[in-house]
Amino acid sequence: MIQLVSSAEDFATAKAQAIASDGFRDHDQFTRIDANACPDKPALFTTFAGALPFPDHFANNWDSFADCLQDVVMTAQTNQLVFLADYPALLAQAEKDRNIFEDILADLTELKPSKLVTIITQI
Repeated sequence: MIQLVSSAEDFATAKAQAIASDGFRDHDQFTRIDANACPDKPALFTTFAGALPFPDHFANNWDSFADCLQDVVMTAQTNQLVFLADYPALLAQAEKDRNIFEDILADLTELKPSKLVTIITQI
């Protein structure tokens, strides 16, 4: 699920709604990623690989990123909520890369994960 929110307060509300309606529990994983730390593709890869359980063999390219993110979604041991704070800053100087990133997120919504994974982007 990809949900757009406009503020930290909206994130708190979305988190509460996810807990209430999507089956999230307090012991599940909530991750906040600051889009300001991801101005370009290498920084995005480093930030996501550090924040999420990416494997050591992550190859720092889009195909590997998509595969690793899909693995996180499909093999999660707990439900996961990822909040991308200040989303407009994400890949702000790299429109092509941002489009690829958004395509990867869109593909994730079509998966049938073993656990719930919600990615919330702040607009």
